[in-house]
This record gives sequence, structure tokens and C-alpha cells, in this order.
Amino acid sequence: MTQVTLSLLSDQDVVQTIRELSTEMADPEQHMADIVNGKARIKSDLYTAYNLENFYRVVVFNRYGYIAASATMQERLVNTEKDVSEIPWLDQVIGTKGRSILVGEHPDDWGEEDSAPRVFSLVREIQGDHLGFIEVQMLKKDFGEIFALSDDTIKAIAVKENGEILYAAEEEEAEKYAGLFGEGPGMKKEKSPVSGETELVSIGESEENGVKLLLIQDRKDAMADMPNAWATAMGVAVLVFLPSLAFIFFMAERLTRPMMALRKRMEKTELYNLTDE
Repeated sequence: MTQVTLSLLSDQDVVQTIRELSTEMADPEQHMADIVNGKARIKSDLYTAYNLENFYRVVVFNRYGYIAASATMQERLVNTEKDVSEIPWLDQVIGTKGRSILVGEHPDDWGEEDSAPRVFSLVREIQGDHLGFIEVQMLKKDFGEIFALSDDTIKAIAVKENGEILYAAEEEEAEKYAGLFGEGPGMKKEKSPVSGETELVSIGESEENGVKLLLIQDRKDAMADMPNAWATAMGVAVLVFLPSLAFIFFMAERLTRPMMALRKRMEKTELYNLTDE
């Protein structure tokens, strides 16, 4: 998601067009043709196979409204009359000086309200005088796949720097772990605020965006895997040890065979056979 925003901001033609639109859209009646052409240029840069296949929608907009989006399919049509000031998470992004801001699960703000899917967004404020924003959306189900684990006894909770839950399979249950959101990286044993049982909690933190990931597993479930792990370890040890031992005996016998033959010959040496080879 960050890569999409960086790619757009690295294109000087895109940035220049966004800069021009921020001025022209302030007085649309005088710049109607320029606005239409400018939006078309931005849309051509957004409408790529990469964006369409990997994200629900990529949107560029400013304080005056919609500029362009990556999707034109019926279910992803954009409400071009959307009042940008009504977007509830916009205050989190304004004034962040171009940092990538992750917005937790929310309804898509650009589609029809009655059928808006749940999405996660990465938003970046374009540096300059009210130049606007780039929003990259990912559907909830696709975003959740990032946290999919092969072991369903492990719970994953992702938390933003400000303590807001970014992702959790069960958000109401996740809120009970709020006391751990301020903890530093590491592994620890904790009493579960849900079941009261002892749980193992592993905490990691992203250096890029400060997001913390908590992996939580009941201690009994974790220990249940230990016998299998020991059996596997012992099996591997036996499979490695026995062939190694056989190889050592074989090589030892081969290496010492000449010395043993010499020893036997020396033991049989007498005065009468000193001249033998």
C-alpha cells in the first residue's frame, strides 16, 4: 500500500497535475476543461493492473472533492459528489507531513452508503499547500489474510501507535487485552482477561509504522505440541546418529587395517625370518 503512494508521488507529472487541480478546483467554472483533463491524466496513472488486482480502490482527492480512482467497475463506482469534510478519519491524516497513516476497519467512504464494504486504508497527505490525499483501500477479508495463522489456537491482535486496534478477529475480546498494548517487544506469560487461564503472549513492533502485533496462545495449547516436538526431535536424532555411528566404525576399520596387519607381522618376526619383506 505504501509502495502505491510512493510510486505516484515519484512521478513529477502526476504531482504537477495534482498541484494544478488544487488551484483549478477552487474555481471550477473557470477551469472546467482543465479539470476534466487533469482528472483523466491522474486516472490513467491509477488505472493499472497492479492496483486493480491488489487493492479494492486507490483514490486521489483534495479538500474540494474527488479527483480520480483506480476502479470503474459497477460495484466500485465512486460517488463524485462526496463531501470530503464528512470523512470521519481525515483528521488523523491532516498535518502528518506526508507520513503513511493506517486507518482501521471502516466503511468505504466513496461508494453507496447502503452497500459500502468494510475496508482498511493507508492514507498519505500530499506535501504542499492543500494538495490533497492519496488513499489506498484493501477489503477487510484481504487485509485479514495478512494475519491468517495455520494454528487456530493462536490469536493475532494488531495495534496502532496510539493504542487503537488496527485488526483483531474478535475486536470486543481484543479490547480486554488493552493493558498489554503499551508493553515492549518480547515473550511473557499473562493471565488471560477472557478465560483466566495462563497464556503465552509474544509482542513484536514494526519499526516502519509503529504497529504492534500480539500473538496470544493458551499455555496448555502451546504445551500440547511439546510431546510431538520431542518425538520429532528424537526421531531426527536417531536417524542422524545411527548412520553416523556406522560410518565412524566403517572408516575406523578401514583406516586401522594396515596398522593391524603390520602389528601381526611384527609379532611373528623372529631371527629366522628377519629378511622377510
